[in-house]
Amino acid sequence: MRQSLIALEGMFFDVAVIGAWVNGASASLPLLDHHTEVKLSDLRYAATHEHPANLVDLIFRRVGAGWTGTMGVEAAHNAAETIADVMGWDEKRIAEEAERYHAYVARTYGVRVSAPAKAA
Repeated sequence: MRQSLIALEGMFFDVAVIGAWVNGASASLPLLDHHTEVKLSDLRYAATHEHPANLVDLIFRRVGAGWTGTMGVEAAHNAAETIADVMGWDEKRIAEEAERYHAYVARTYGVRVSAPAKAA
């Protein structure tokens, strides 16, 4: 099999690898509505390759989404669901990780999660 390479600023890259990365990165949805730089695919990549200990580690230290205006509290459950298969988490663990994330942010930074409004 012949490998196709592309040269960018004196460096050579595999075209298939770049294509897969670009297509995956561009097609992935953002984790946060107000901070679109971090994508769901970034969470999966970090969970697979950077071995985070928990959701706090992933969101704050691996992808940096915790350092936004809302500290990512609105996306904790979605983030946990996104990486659950990679981390080996079941539904109970997903809920626990989201709760622990909310508790960490509240305890450490004083940011509280407001309960969703109930339908009338």
